Amino acid sequence: MNLVEIFLRVVITIAVMLLMARINGPKQIAQMSFYDYVSGITVGSIAATISINSSVSYFAGLFAIILFLGTSLLLNKATQVNLTANTILTGKPICLMEQGTINEKGLRKSKMTVSELLSNLRYCGYFNINDVYTVLLEPTGKLSVQLKEYARNVRKEDMHSVTIEPVQVYSVILDGVILHENLSKLKKDERWLYRELGKQNTDASELEDILLAVLDEQEKLTVYKKEC
Repeated sequence: MNLVEIFLRVVITIAVMLLMARINGPKQIAQMSFYDYVSGITVGSIAATISINSSVSYFAGLFAIILFLGTSLLLNKATQVNLTANTILTGKPICLMEQGTINEKGLRKSKMTVSELLSNLRYCGYFNINDVYTVLLEPTGKLSVQLKEYARNVRKEDMHSVTIEPVQVYSVILDGVILHENLSKLKKDERWLYRELGKQNTDASELEDILLAVLDEQEKLTVYKKEC
């Protein structure tokens, strides 16, 4: 196969893929369904193969590309007009926090750890889990977060232009394990922690029942226990 043939194959393949992409409509990567994602990878692999591999039928490969992209278009249309199809193909939101409580079942269903939940919340701009009321993991992989009433954004003019510094929080217990490094940052030790847990009717023997405990700079300890 000479360079001219390779050039023509590449140009025609790109033209077909661009045409199908325009028909499918603009869509961000985050909005892609699982089928869209798999289809995109497969189409890219087929396109690369038929562009430079003369042993593979070019027109058969081109037909496969059109078939994949056409199926993707039909499935996208189905999700727009049918709620059941939309649920099956794109999935439903998973509740990770409800009424300020961590939903362990939701975490297990989404294959997410408590550390990953905290990390994703920080990425979304929510550094204090105590301010969070509801968290949903959308089918796109993004988090939807509802804050508690007191933590919702207030306009500066409503606060008489007073700037309130955010309260820094640290995880001090994670999945039943004490995080001594974070305790040290706040100049606290295990004895102090056990004493505070005792005030919340939790003793040392129940440590493994704690999913997460966070301590802020104002020495407020908040405990999230595992589901019974």
